[in-house]
Amino acid sequence: MIEKLRKDLEEIGLGEKEARVYLALLEHGTLRPHQISQYSGVNRSTAYLTLDSLQKRGIVSCGDHDGAKCYIAESPLHLERILEEEKRRHTIASTRIKDSMPQFFALWNAISHKPSVRYFEGEEGMDQCRELMLQLAVGVETVNAFIHYDEETLLAAKNREQQRLRFSSGRLRMRVLYSIDEGLKEPAFGKNAELRKIISGIPSFHGEVNIFSSFVLLATTQPVITAVILENRAMAELFRSFFEIAWFAAEFHK
Repeated sequence: MIEKLRKDLEEIGLGEKEARVYLALLEHGTLRPHQISQYSGVNRSTAYLTLDSLQKRGIVSCGDHDGAKCYIAESPLHLERILEEEKRRHTIASTRIKDSMPQFFALWNAISHKPSVRYFEGEEGMDQCRELMLQLAVGVETVNAFIHYDEETLLAAKNREQQRLRFSSGRLRMRVLYSIDEGLKEPAFGKNAELRKIISGIPSFHGEVNIFSSFVLLATTQPVITAVILENRAMAELFRSFFEIAWFAAEFHK
């Protein structure tokens, strides 16, 4: 029975030692500290701290008996008050947790295994996107890309031609699967770029996908210039697998 009562007391918020001391006082009446330690199994130095805590809760009182300090348990009715206080505390805590949930999710989403998604729009946004791409690509050895060239993307490619040539002429290896509108001149790439043209008859697409080891850049010019950088190694690997399938298929149609 005592063990069940101890667990009941812990359910309403008392600590294990608090429950043991309070039950010892309920069972044995007025006790001195060394007796409390004996009956509760709580060592004497800890018992003093526990008694102080129980007094603050209002379920134990202290007095003198024959010139010695003694303690006595208050009525168990006080436990109902503690239970109500615990309920109020949990209600307040629940409200705070709910209010803080957006911050918790912000931290949770920042964990490395969760994808980080960054959105860019317009010419200025595209410049910021490519600047971030260059920062993230430090140390990368290979980039795979799907690109469709139309008048808009060729104009943008012309404006960034020097950057693209540096990007594809250093140690970085580029593999590009591309399609291009009829009658347009193909852009120049550096010596480390390997290109394969997507055969005619396959439905066209608009935009580009650049696949790195730990992130993917997706961009389109329609209906407005829009780009997204998705940072996640597993997702990048998934895109790379799609690219390898397409690259293998394009090999037979060079």
